[in-house]
Amino acid sequence: MTAQKFPDHPKFGRIYRTGDLVNCDLEGNYFYHGRIDSQVKLRGYRIELEAIESTLAECHGVREAACRVQQEGAQQLLAAYIVAEAGHTPSFDDLKNALRRALPSYMVPGRFALIGELPKTVGGKLNRRELPTIEAPGQDEDKIIVPPRNGVEEKLAATIRQVLNLQNDISIEDDFFNDLGGDSLHSAILVSLLRDDAATQSVTVRDIYETRTVAALAERLQSGSETGAADFIEEVPARAPVSPVAATLMQIAWLAAGLIGGSVITYIAAFELMPLLIEAIGFISFILLSPILIFAGLVIYTPLSVIFAASIKKLLIGRYRPLRAPVWGSFYVRNWMVQKTVRIIPWPLLEGTVFQQMALRALGARIGRRVHIHRGVNLLQGGWDLLEIGDDVTIIQEAALRLIDLEGGQIVAGSISIGDGATLDIRAGLGGNTVMEPDSYLTALSSLSEGGRIPRGEKWDGIPAKKAGLAPQKPDLDPAERSYSQLQHGVMLVAARFLLGLVLLLPIELPTAVLAILYGLDSQSALNWINSPNLSGSFLLASALLVTLPVPLALAIEAFAVRAMGRVRPGVINRWGISYIRVWLKSWMVQSAGEALSGTLFWPIWLRMAGMKVGRDCEISTIIDVVPELIEIGPETFFADGIYLGGPRVHRGTVKLELTRLGSNTFLGNHAVIPLGQKLPDDVLIGVSTVADDTIIRPGTSWFGQPPFELPRREVIEVDRSLTHNPSTIRYSTGSSGSCSGLL
Repeated sequence: MTAQKFPDHPKFGRIYRTGDLVNCDLEGNYFYHGRIDSQVKLRGYRIELEAIESTLAECHGVREAACRVQQEGAQQLLAAYIVAEAGHTPSFDDLKNALRRALPSYMVPGRFALIGELPKTVGGKLNRRELPTIEAPGQDEDKIIVPPRNGVEEKLAATIRQVLNLQNDISIEDDFFNDLGGDSLHSAILVSLLRDDAATQSVTVRDIYETRTVAALAERLQSGSETGAADFIEEVPARAPVSPVAATLMQIAWLAAGLIGGSVITYIAAFELMPLLIEAIGFISFILLSPILIFAGLVIYTPLSVIFAASIKKLLIGRYRPLRAPVWGSFYVRNWMVQKTVRIIPWPLLEGTVFQQMALRALGARIGRRVHIHRGVNLLQGGWDLLEIGDDVTIIQEAALRLIDLEGGQIVAGSISIGDGATLDIRAGLGGNTVMEPDSYLTALSSLSEGGRIPRGEKWDGIPAKKAGLAPQKPDLDPAERSYSQLQHGVMLVAARFLLGLVLLLPIELPTAVLAILYGLDSQSALNWINSPNLSGSFLLASALLVTLPVPLALAIEAFAVRAMGRVRPGVINRWGISYIRVWLKSWMVQSAGEALSGTLFWPIWLRMAGMKVGRDCEISTIIDVVPELIEIGPETFFADGIYLGGPRVHRGTVKLELTRLGSNTFLGNHAVIPLGQKLPDDVLIGVSTVADDTIIRPGTSWFGQPPFELPRREVIEVDRSLTHNPSTIRYSTGSSGSCSGLL
């Protein structure tokens, strides 16, 4: 079989026999005429019809079987034709169950029909083109149809028949996917129609996948309406009169004041301080020392900006307290002003260090010792006096602490308390007035609703979050690794970033200094240009070259720097040790390079240069918190934007590192989370905002949601591979390709 599929070609060597029937004209154009064998492509999957037919032929009561893909406008589905043995008619349900046990779900036909004999060609082979179209799912004569028992079930059954274009009655016990042939597109349409009725407006796509039958879905809807009605009863205080126009005018005035103040400071720096420095140290020295001068300026500016922001917050707000206030009212506008003011603090410089926590404490937050707040955590919305964080707390990438929220035309301020040793995983969210007791754990992409509480030592998961077991224990650390204080570690991390930044800026600094020397520029000519700029053609050309040419060199140096720092080995390291600084710097450089290359065809090349194993024909967009040598990506894999890929797991002062591997032909939707250590099989789809779990994911399956559930059938849009995995030379030269060939 292998030799037949991979023959040796006299010119091209080992090639793959696809089974496609094509001809080539004199101009070299190829024309596709279908398949030579019984392989078809449906919803993105290559399916061997003979595999289905042979499985059916082994079932009791089946003499012969045939399958084909039948068209229904834009819809396609598998249809099975059964020639029954004399005196015995097989049950279609039994046949489906047998196929599900032996084959992947996408190979189970959606429609069955009995046929007297299979159409044959003159040569005696099966003629699939003559197989009739099955208009509706076959139905056993002896099958018991359980009718709807109430109004909700009648509504659900009627809507399902409408969506699937079914003529026969359906049983309330029929599976929407396996028995009725529904898929992801049908489920989305079904939810849209059901939301037009008050009795079924709360239904979600997850409900369709988890319940599957009319009976189970109706039971969930009815139980939800009975238990959830009281939760929405809330006494809202009367709103004071507000004026959006007055609020907008105050906002404009605040922005104007900030613009004027910023312009004055910029003018002084550019036209007063910079000329003094150039005159004092010389123009060439100024160019070479500019990174050090900028860093020194930031060291002075940062504490001043924190003091200024804290003073404005105290002047306009005082102390935050739990409250509800109208949008466009006084509190809304004052909080907006404070939000804009705190953005003058250089937060990217402080991220991941104790200095970030010092700034938050100055704004009113109560933060304990040895707290880890990862890059990307947004704490700039206000409400800092309502935030209490205990010792050894871990807040991972882009976790959301909703101290300030908008709800029903009101701005809501609520407290958040995170106990000692608690952990918020990637993009986990806490609503207002929530409590995480000590050693509790909120998993990735999960959300704890307003007023919720996670008991001590428990792990909660889902949206909304529910108990999912006990929180993971703290991994054992190597006692030989030295642990530094937060202040020492913060100073070392900032210093390491600064020194690395000096190296990465060399491709810009050195050419600038060389050009200045070649053109004979000195302090006086530089000062004359500052006072009277001359934008000549040669100057604009030199500026354009200085801006563009050093970028590829800087990116190459960045990839080399990642390699030069040595391989990171799987294991457990100390969050407050030297090893974590190396891990932090590597992931930071990947993020920095991604800002220039993410989504282009050059991005996989850079990742390979940095030490990552990336298969051929991959399209990779933004990846977050990645250590390159700990990631392996199979061929023909597609990443949407914002993928959390095998990042180090920080938990209670420890950092766990493991190898993460993706199989071939994998699709990852926006903000999908692939936890470290995952080994995903081939042909897998992980949907938008879904956490991968290799303990349940099988080859050829699709998953969506948090917690994830399987999509047994989904709609797939086919796109020319020259727009995705195999771009033309022209598209390749632009550095970008199109979107993926299969969208959820």
